[in-house]
Amino acid sequence: MALANLARLSIGAHSALIFPFVLCTEKFCALPLRETTGATLLHIHLHTFTDGGGISGVAVLAESHISVHTWPERKYVAFDVFMCGEAEPRKALSVFKAAFNPGRLVIGEHKRGVL
Repeated sequence: MALANLARLSIGAHSALIFPFVLCTEKFCALPLRETTGATLLHIHLHTFTDGGGISGVAVLAESHISVHTWPERKYVAFDVFMCGEAEPRKALSVFKAAFNPGRLVIGEHKRGVL
């Protein structure tokens, strides 16, 4: 089966956005989560760890979720963007780029639930 046909049969798309050499506070991480385009935000929960100030959190979307994990001691931020239906995780990329202005960005994309 052609890759284009597989993409149409999937139930969602997953993008992993890796920002090396970026620091992220809880308030700063919440900004791109709130402004992600093409999705309906239902709830954000962020937890800041007292040991080192790392953050783990999730933005629950009607279309799925975006999670964030940070390692401030390594200046490293990772977002996982998973969306179903017509929402497109790639549209969120410009929001994240504007928020973090990364010198380097690593992106991994996967189709989920290929039927």
